[in-house]
Amino acid sequence: MKIRGGFVSNSSSSSFIIGFKTIPKNFCELKDMMFGAYTERMFYYEEAYDVFDIARIVFDDLKTPVKKQDLIEEVASGSVAGLVEDYDDDGPMSSEFQKWTNDEKQDYWKKLEDKRDKQAVEYVDKFLIGKEDLKFYIISYSDNDGQQSAAMEHGEIFKRLPHLQISHH
Repeated sequence: MKIRGGFVSNSSSSSFIIGFKTIPKNFCELKDMMFGAYTERMFYYEEAYDVFDIARIVFDDLKTPVKKQDLIEEVASGSVAGLVEDYDDDGPMSSEFQKWTNDEKQDYWKKLEDKRDKQAVEYVDKFLIGKEDLKFYIISYSDNDGQQSAAMEHGEIFKRLPHLQISHH
């Protein structure tokens, strides 16, 4: 029996916005882009994973390049460092919030959503600087789908490519 040491939480998923200057023609090309030509295994929590298997999964998940608006919507849909969180000090954690009318609560959530949408546009605009010639894809992985998927979600498999990771707790 294996016991995972370190931080363990409830299941999560992350989406990844990945940019390619050259679209890989096959999973072997993608493997080289992701891990380098000489890497055969990656390690996550002392488990070894075949990078060819990971690249094959990612390659199969790359469907159609997405537009800028898709990137903005994806960033706005989850947690990304630098964006407003789901609430602030004046909101749902305060005892006063419980006394608000439904209209006041809806107004609060609408303002928060508008703020988050504006920040997502600014965030994506900054991310795209110098990346105008790249094609972007959005894919998702969840640690709820087994150990290999957890390694793909949390194991920094895209660190060699321009990318963003959006957490969807």
